[in-house]
Formats: sequence, C-alpha cells, structure tokens
Amino acid sequence: MIEKYEKVIPALVLKIKEGGNEGANAEKALRKLCTKYKLEYDDVVNGGEKKEDRFYKITSFSKPIVVQIILRYGNCKDIYNSRSKKYLIAEVSLSDHIEVENAISILIPLYRKELKKARELVIEAFCYKHDLYWKGPKPEQIGEESLTDKLEQLKRATQVMSVAEGMEDAVITKRLK
Repeated sequence: MIEKYEKVIPALVLKIKEGGNEGANAEKALRKLCTKYKLEYDDVVNGGEKKEDRFYKITSFSKPIVVQIILRYGNCKDIYNSRSKKYLIAEVSLSDHIEVENAISILIPLYRKELKKARELVIEAFCYKHDLYWKGPKPEQIGEESLTDKLEQLKRATQVMSVAEGMEDAVITKRLK
C-alpha cells in the first residue's frame, strides 16, 4: 500500500526542508504516513542517513549568518555553542553538512564584502550627520550640472543622507573658552 505514496513522500520531504507553514503541514502529513506504515520518520526524511554532530567554525561577526545557513541548509532545529564559543554544533546528516559547508564558503565572503560596504556607508553618514570630515561633496552641494556626470556620487550621497537621517543627534559644546 505504501507504493502509492512513493511519489508523494519526496515532495513532502522537500517541503519540510524548505520550512515555513507548508513545511509544518508536510511534516504532520509525513509523520502520519510513517506512523500508519511503521516507518522511522528520520530515516524517511534523511533518506536513511544518520545525523551526527558537526562543528562549524565561527567568528563574532559571522555567527548570525552561519546560524541562518545551518538552519536553512542543515535541516536541523537545534544549534549549540561549543564551550570555547569558537564553534557552532549542529546535528546534521553528511549530505546536509556538505550543503552547509558549500553555502558557508559562498555566502560568508559575500557577507564580508557587503559588511565592509555597509560600514563605509555608516561612517560617511555619521561624518555627514555630525559635520565631521567629509571626503566628497555634501549632498546639498551637488549642482544641476553634475547630475548627469556624477549620478553615482548623487546616489551615494542619497544613501548617506538616508542613513544619517536615522541616526541620533549629538550636541557638542566647547569645554574651553
């Protein structure tokens, strides 16, 4: 009788791995099937692969991203810190571990690059907001004649102004007279 579910089970497993509401519903349905036909749920979901604790090296800046990668690609719900706090520990199968490592190798360098750009933007916005050294023309100094030639400069200045707008104002008074 299980033969009629052979095409449905892989689709349910895929939905479970994708997560969300559909994943939760698929998990309930698959658990019912497993109970009905006396199958081991973990074996069905993991294709018979055994899950083991895997260690993922982290830094303070990469930890939030690595956690999200493990949750997305590792098909696990629990992630723990090692005692040294230099590793995250997750119980994943070998194939999921390979997917996690692949995603980490692609996404962490991209995250570093984007973080560097965002940091530069915040520094420029902070300097603009507090009237500190500004390496380019201030947004209000960009004239009509430079709009066509300096579109990138205008775009960057707009980004800086929007970030600066959300920053807290500071009042600095002179201490010496």
